[in-house]
Amino acid sequence: MKSIRLLFLLTTLSLLISCSKDDTTDPKSDSSVSVIYSDWLDVKFEADKDGDKILGYYAGLQAPKITDELLTSGEVKVYINLSTAADPVIVPLPYIGTNGTIINFNAQKQAIEFYSNIDVSTYVKNDGGKYLQYRYILMPGTEAARKSQSINWNKYAEVKSALNLPD
Repeated sequence: MKSIRLLFLLTTLSLLISCSKDDTTDPKSDSSVSVIYSDWLDVKFEADKDGDKILGYYAGLQAPKITDELLTSGEVKVYINLSTAADPVIVPLPYIGTNGTIINFNAQKQAIEFYSNIDVSTYVKNDGGKYLQYRYILMPGTEAARKSQSINWNKYAEVKSALNLPD
């Protein structure tokens, strides 16, 4: 557990800025780029403990399409829907909420790991709404230093439109 905490501490400091279905789509641009994205996924966090003391919460997703090549020349983006599919409030990770919530992720070969200071597991409320689902987007690096359009990767609506992602 100490190595996981250290890994996520380093990730947090350097960033402060799963797998159901994988699919491919072409973004709106003048070049054809394959983009791989997951469905909205349920993620279960576990307590990171030191004895009886809870230090944080961690979770992991299998992402078999994350390769060494993608990690070194592509891009991995992760988003969380803070609300429901019917009334989405989607923000990028890492996330720092106004209430002090911190959610980080670490992409590695065939997996994505998460670490948070609170339990941000997917859950269903009494009204039947599913909250806190996660989606990742993998963008292989196909052309060095080429940018055909400007996308604000921190605005999920822009990413969804530019990459033609379904809900």
